[in-house]
Amino acid sequence: MAKTLCDWSRKKRLKKWDKYLRRVLPAHFVCRKCGRAGSDRKYLCRPESVTPPSSS
Repeated sequence: MAKTLCDWSRKKRLKKWDKYLRRVLPAHFVCRKCGRAGSDRKYLCRPESVTPPSSS
C-alpha cells in the first residue's frame, strides 16, 4: 500500500473509497506537491496546514 494519499492512483481511491474518505475528511492539510487534501499531515508527502476562509 502507498504510504501517502499522494501516491494513491484513481483506481485505488475508488476501490478503497471508505478508507480514503476517513483519511481526507475533515481536511486540515493540503499537499504542496499534488494538491490533495488530508485530515492528518502524515497522509501527505508535502503537507501544509490550511485554515478555512473567513466568512464576511
